[in-house]
Amino acid sequence: MISLKAALIPFVLALTASVFMTLALKRIAGKVGLVDYPDRSQHKTHSHPAALVGGISIFISFCFTLLFINIPIAELRPLFAASIVLVVIGVLDDLHELSPLMRFASQIIACCIMIFVGKTYIHELGALFTDQIFTLGVFAIPFTVFAVVGVINAFNMSDGMDGQSGILAMSILLLLIGLCYLQDNTRGATILLALLGAVAGFLFFNLRWSANKAASVFMGDAGSMFIGFIICWYLIQLSQGEQAMIKPITAVWILALPISDTLTVMIRRILHRKSPLKADRSHYHHLLQASGMSINSILIILVAMTVGFGGLAHMLQAIPGMEKFMFYGYLLFLLTYYLWSARKIKQLEK
Repeated sequence: MISLKAALIPFVLALTASVFMTLALKRIAGKVGLVDYPDRSQHKTHSHPAALVGGISIFISFCFTLLFINIPIAELRPLFAASIVLVVIGVLDDLHELSPLMRFASQIIACCIMIFVGKTYIHELGALFTDQIFTLGVFAIPFTVFAVVGVINAFNMSDGMDGQSGILAMSILLLLIGLCYLQDNTRGATILLALLGAVAGFLFFNLRWSANKAASVFMGDAGSMFIGFIICWYLIQLSQGEQAMIKPITAVWILALPISDTLTVMIRRILHRKSPLKADRSHYHHLLQASGMSINSILIILVAMTVGFGGLAHMLQAIPGMEKFMFYGYLLFLLTYYLWSARKIKQLEK
């Protein structure tokens, strides 16, 4: 079992590297064009220019840390290869705003590396409908690609407010680290602790606090796609196979808020005959902020819901036959969320 000292080493090393890397990259962001301005798109909530270097900093700090801690990294080559694809395309998108087709292509390539080289994919969904395990068979690979690309974009769409993407990532990573700890998965916990530290270092510049009145650094597409992908990778590993620590439906509950928000927004756009990829201000953070809530209050709700859903789902999954109720419970939550957001939008339009 991983000790407190062993846990602190990757976390502190990654956090320190992330802080210094972010400071260094901030200095050159303006020179290379990696800056997001307030008037660049109407769905953003910031009022000051911010450097789009958070994702690059997190990725470099994460890789740097893994090179200096005592874990075998040869088996992580598929993870690194897929991540590099996403980070490179993410940086190019932040610089030149690539087409959705190019972004989707890079995400599919990353998924293929994960599936065919990393041997990580979704092959069963659990006992969702009967007491029998629902297996995907020949649909395992296309379903995995669909699910992972969906989560990556859900995470990307959650990057719309100071601190939001980083706090969401930290909440999910803490849950995953706890699961690895319970499973005595030292390597998995160590890798995720390194990522947690890198995200924490980024949040010094992205959260609003006494010394930072507004975010000066954003994660950018490079960071949101990379982190969303890593989270998918480990959720799949923890929920599949004979050594699975959680049920697949528990993974859905851990991601319940970003998945539900993305599905709701995209369904609403389609019903209104708009592109599902066109940005607007109908995400939950926009609705809550327009209702008068402060950014930090919204972040507290985000943490509480993510950790609460994940922790409760982990406890409920141990009850025989509970998977079906967890599945239908999620559908009920999704419907409730859709109706709440629709009502909120109508109230704000009056």
